[in-house]
Amino acid sequence: MFNLPHRPHTPFSSFIDRYGFAFEKWQQQVEDEHAKAKDMIKQYEKLCQSKQITHYTVMETVSESTGETICQASRDHDVDHIVMGSRGLGVLRRTFLGSVSDYVIHHADKPVSIVPNKKK
Repeated sequence: MFNLPHRPHTPFSSFIDRYGFAFEKWQQQVEDEHAKAKDMIKQYEKLCQSKQITHYTVMETVSESTGETICQASRDHDVDHIVMGSRGLGVLRRTFLGSVSDYVIHHADKPVSIVPNKKK
């Protein structure tokens, strides 16, 4: 089970500290994202255990390309299969912003399954 929380963007504000930006605010955002990720992992671990699914957990922070990080982590940890969600971006947004799932499908050397976003 991979969880790749994004590192929040560096905050800029009228308050500038010795690092050149509001470091404490940014650090708190990073800690909040990690806490959310850990909670989500715990929920999925409980689900896997209740269904007797063999699993292990990997949590890495993404600083560059999410798709590239997923592909590299799948090689580093010798996973059998990549299962990931899709946010369901429209064609136009996906064209300009790119799609992590599309990147992984085309660059991973493991089988990939995409779980579609629930319809609202």
